[in-house]
Amino acid sequence: MRSYIEEVDFETIKQRFDAFWDREVLDRPLIHITAPRKPRRVVTLPAVKTIEEKWTNIDYVLKKVGLYFESTAFLGDTIPEYWPNLGPNQIAAFLGGELVFLGEHTSWVPGAGSPPMSKWIHVCRRILDAGRCLHISCEPWEVKILLEKLRHEGLFLQTWCRSEEEAYKVLKIAEKYGR
Repeated sequence: MRSYIEEVDFETIKQRFDAFWDREVLDRPLIHITAPRKPRRVVTLPAVKTIEEKWTNIDYVLKKVGLYFESTAFLGDTIPEYWPNLGPNQIAAFLGGELVFLGEHTSWVPGAGSPPMSKWIHVCRRILDAGRCLHISCEPWEVKILLEKLRHEGLFLQTWCRSEEEAYKVLKIAEKYGR
């Protein structure tokens, strides 16, 4: 598998993260944006017989990781990375519990039973005003709201867009809040 780090300005990203931890803003707020890249690549994954193999078959997992890197646009301050994650019960499994694989992905439904992140602006503001750093995962439409309502020192926004076009629009919004 090839390296994808050359696709981003790693030195600038490191400087922005250093500024984030110092509660400063280098040139614009810190933002992590990913989106499906065009054109989408078709990759044949190795055949697996069980759901468990989709999590544990190394050939399958590595091919799927390669597909993710090839088909994902990494914008803003995103560093191409892969997080091998067995889901929310992995800690229990590491401690001896039996891990049962119920599907290929861990699912999360944004907004199911909870308000959007932008509803918690008053809490986020108190955290930032207390001199703490804050990482917020939010919907693309919330980026502008959060950047308008919150101080940028110590703020790190993360969002997942549905297309490269949407991702570039979100990045342009973040760039408007630069120094």
